[in-house]
Amino acid sequence: MVENRKKCVLCDSKIVSKYTTYMPVFMGTTQSKINYKISPYTICECDNCGEIMVKELLDLTYVYLNNHNIDIVGNLWNNHYDKFSNFISKDIENKIILEIGDPIAKIASKMEKFKKWYIVEPNASESNINDVIFINSFFDNSFNNVKEVDVIVHSHYFEHSYNPNQFLKKCNEILKENGVMFISVPNMEHLLNTDKSIASILHFEHTFYLNDEIITYLLNKNGFTIELKENYKNHSIFYKIKKNDKSIKNIKLKVSPKFDTIWDKTLININVINNTLKNTNHNNIYIFGAHATTQFYLYNGIDEKKVKGVLDNSKNKKNQILYGTNKVVNTPDIIQDMNECIVICSHTGPYYDEIYDQLISINKKIEVI
Repeated sequence: MVENRKKCVLCDSKIVSKYTTYMPVFMGTTQSKINYKISPYTICECDNCGEIMVKELLDLTYVYLNNHNIDIVGNLWNNHYDKFSNFISKDIENKIILEIGDPIAKIASKMEKFKKWYIVEPNASESNINDVIFINSFFDNSFNNVKEVDVIVHSHYFEHSYNPNQFLKKCNEILKENGVMFISVPNMEHLLNTDKSIASILHFEHTFYLNDEIITYLLNKNGFTIELKENYKNHSIFYKIKKNDKSIKNIKLKVSPKFDTIWDKTLININVINNTLKNTNHNNIYIFGAHATTQFYLYNGIDEKKVKGVLDNSKNKKNQILYGTNKVVNTPDIIQDMNECIVICSHTGPYYDEIYDQLISINKKIEVI
């Protein structure tokens, strides 16, 4: 079930374990409480370049037990797909596209004038969009369903690869000469500098740290050049990438993320929340997000007995159980008529403002912490 990393994901140098705790292997929900699988969760650092990564590489069938990315939730994500689609749109006319990882064709459905659009996705839905073809598969070294494509697209997928060098080499192999790749990746550097939850950056799906320097290093190392990039609201970074003939060797990289600080901040914040919960008589206490950030809080000190349930905007998760817990998930409208209510939200990263505004609009009497 677990294969531990022995070398740096970037430069193959020695790695050293820094912090260890335990986490559920799957960050989604299930219809009922099942026999949960729990794994060590170890943060490691590279002795050479300073990269930070998760040691445990879990079996993908456990990590992606079912599809928890089937809908678009919130304005931030809606606008993301609009902006990213616009970023791509000028380069797809009459082109063959391979998209990696999108169960409901969120991007392809916004596009026109392409020749053929393939989507490789292990939890694919059926598509009724003309010239969009789903391939039910993981994208790995054995993938050979599609070759010689003009454009590769992936949004919030690159950080899911266990071996980014291997992943990029495969993309390079599939792309035609002078082909282009468009990617959107989470702005982990912003999360690192501002957030209170390490699990918003690294978990069993996102197993290594990315910033612009690291992305540039990996692309140059594997035969790609960045042509254009665009920041989206400190949430994501879009890249237009060109395949080239030469990989740049012997690139020096020194990553200096402040992971010591964020680990400590996360645990301190959990203590602050617990003190608040200890000093309240409220019975209606919820935590927001059926996600790894909530699982981390519940597995690392939040007084679970005080927490009544989980709130999440995904209708597909409503009345289901957050994996690894006994907490039922509900949509936020459940708090509408409550006179006293606390919602824990400090771990929600770039979504905090949007969630806060939504919760207060539903019930001005609640306390958000």
